[in-house]
Amino acid sequence: MRNLRWDEILLEATDEAEMQIDKARLRHENRVKKRRNDFSKIPHRRRSAFWSQLAGSPQGN
Repeated sequence: MRNLRWDEILLEATDEAEMQIDKARLRHENRVKKRRNDFSKIPHRRRSAFWSQLAGSPQGN
């Protein structure tokens, strides 16, 4: 009986931990998705200018 009780407690703890991990993963995925969506709304020319500024290369025509 005693072992069964500890098994139940451990199962509940691992289930709760897995739920927290899943929740954190979903939050992260949604944050990344949102960032990508915001970035894709920028017109292409401005996007390439943005990346060239990051890379430190001059914007040429």
